[in-house]
Amino acid sequence: MSLLTNRQIITWLGVIFFCWLVFLLRSVLTPFLIAFGLAYIGNPIVAKVQHRFPKISRMWAVTLVFCVLVIIFLLLLLIFVPMLINQVILLLNKLPLIVNWLQEIIFKPLGKELSPEFVKLNFATVQEALSNYGGVISETLKKIIGSLTSSTLAIIGFVTSLFLIPMLTFYFMRDWELINGKLIKLIPLGARGKITTFLTDANDMLGSFMRGQLSVMFVLAVVYSLGLTVVGLEFGLLIGMIAGLISFIPYLGATTGIVSGLAMAWFQTHDYKLCLLVGIVFGIGQLLESFVLTPKLVGDKLGMHPVSVIFALMTGGTLFGFFGILLALPVCAVLMVGLREAYEAYTSSDFYMGKKF
Repeated sequence: MSLLTNRQIITWLGVIFFCWLVFLLRSVLTPFLIAFGLAYIGNPIVAKVQHRFPKISRMWAVTLVFCVLVIIFLLLLLIFVPMLINQVILLLNKLPLIVNWLQEIIFKPLGKELSPEFVKLNFATVQEALSNYGGVISETLKKIIGSLTSSTLAIIGFVTSLFLIPMLTFYFMRDWELINGKLIKLIPLGARGKITTFLTDANDMLGSFMRGQLSVMFVLAVVYSLGLTVVGLEFGLLIGMIAGLISFIPYLGATTGIVSGLAMAWFQTHDYKLCLLVGIVFGIGQLLESFVLTPKLVGDKLGMHPVSVIFALMTGGTLFGFFGILLALPVCAVLMVGLREAYEAYTSSDFYMGKKF
């Protein structure tokens, strides 16, 4: 067996051992991975601050960006989250009325009307579930309190992660260039150029989605939520947030928002005026996305296809849980770049050109 073959075997065994070790330590590595992802998103902002103000050191630039991001996160947590929870509770309380309205509008015209006994039974079941909602919560809390002694370590780990993630994010952002330089130096000199190019392409693909598309999703969620709330839609905040956050799938976010928004508008007022206003809000959002947000925030970079994103997230979550979801997009970006290079190599090969025959 040649020396090259031995090196290849040792290399692959090392890769397998490393993957196995990461899988075993996934619960420990999760806060580090979350912090690294947040630093990955925030690093370009730090670079822009340094470029705009050259006299500011990276330490101060990171501190400024980190404080702004923390303030934005706290505002979202203190303002929007309670509002969303209130709208969800209101929706649950009105669920029987909504079901009844849907039956009158959809089931009766289609000749699929349910029997009154069945409807009453379902309404009674829903009302009973809603009335027992508080009891379920209290019972759950009792169980949680009763199991505190057996899950103390898990609770300590969760609380530790809440404080650990911001601290790690700050240090990753501060030392990003240093870490990047150290990792590049570990690559063998003979393959450094090719591997660096490969990783750069993967970073461009992942960055175009993470930084660009996530920004579009956030802006659309704010625009839809504020617009629907201003026009007077009862569940405008909830519908707008859902439509914005799933807008990374083409047409799904807008379609879901328009259909649910128009349905809720008609259920709320039985007036075409509110439906027209809801349509205008989503029309403005689509124009804003097509002509302003996507060109400015995403640009013409080749992003990951929405189907590949969904498949990667579902596969990662199924195989490795929350840790797999965090790793899904980076792994997908690397695989897609590898597949693209493999395709280019195949289409330029002698076998493809027919020179071997």
